[in-house]
Amino acid sequence: MAPRAQEQCAECHRDVKSVAAEATSEKATDFRTDHPEFRLSLLDADKPDAIRRVRQSKPASPDMVERSNLKFNHKLHLDPGGVRDPEGKRDAAGARDAQGRRTVLKCADCHQPNTGGLLMAPVSMEQHCQRCHSLAFEPQVTKRQVVHGEAAQIATMLREFYARLVLGDVPPDVNPPKDLPRMRPGAVLSYQERQQALRIADQKANLVMRELFDTRKVCSTCHEVSRPAGTAEWKVAPVRVAQVWMPQARFSHAKHSTEQCTKCHDVSASKDARHIAMPDIASCRDCHVGARPVTGKVTSDCATCHKFHEGSDFWHGVMQAQMLPPGKR
Repeated sequence: MAPRAQEQCAECHRDVKSVAAEATSEKATDFRTDHPEFRLSLLDADKPDAIRRVRQSKPASPDMVERSNLKFNHKLHLDPGGVRDPEGKRDAAGARDAQGRRTVLKCADCHQPNTGGLLMAPVSMEQHCQRCHSLAFEPQVTKRQVVHGEAAQIATMLREFYARLVLGDVPPDVNPPKDLPRMRPGAVLSYQERQQALRIADQKANLVMRELFDTRKVCSTCHEVSRPAGTAEWKVAPVRVAQVWMPQARFSHAKHSTEQCTKCHDVSASKDARHIAMPDIASCRDCHVGARPVTGKVTSDCATCHKFHEGSDFWHGVMQAQMLPPGKR
């Protein structure tokens, strides 16, 4: 579509319900003088087919929360004194504790724009978290860690690991636990002996699973975990984290790279992953005005942040992708 004057948008949107009675938007004619508070599109991890649209307000609506099933404390991770780091890293200024085992984290340590700078790339356990949040299951036995995946995958890995030890096939980088019975290497086992060895391995694997999910809280530190009554299987609640909060708006992080992250996303006091730290319209108006130029401000008509109606298919696809389980996006 060729660019159009803002007034052409205002012809319908100054009283949008008179043009489209089913419209859920509010009237808007100019970003600076006549524009509603932003509406966010929110996902619920337990309702993957639903998108909640909640308008920002003061005080905030009770529905203005993200139900991602993830546990995360921004305030803890952004502590100016740093966080404990097993590798003893330090920031460029040398910030550390007396033992030099704390790292001062910045927003960019976990949040990086994707290619082109339009959206933020997803945060991953392997790339951003595992350096500090180890998935080691028996540090005195092996340096290996369990996979960051489904509980069934972890259980299979542990059973195979301990079955190999019980059967006497000990890898060179493993120090077998003293309480784990082992067959003599090279022994020819009967069917019954092999079954007994596998039962021992299963018992050990189940014990370690309990430690990971419950006793040591390796998994439940970040995830909602449960074990249905009468079963030995652990369940991890699915995680859905929003990437696009305002799918009908155009925004590029690349064009705002000169600003500090906290100017728009203040999470310095956020201790709960349900907390939403998206900028409101007043924050954007610090820099942006409407179609009429103002000295020292960014002139912004409708087309600055919005495409014409038919341009929403891309964002609709992005929102749909967010509702897919990890690994299928």
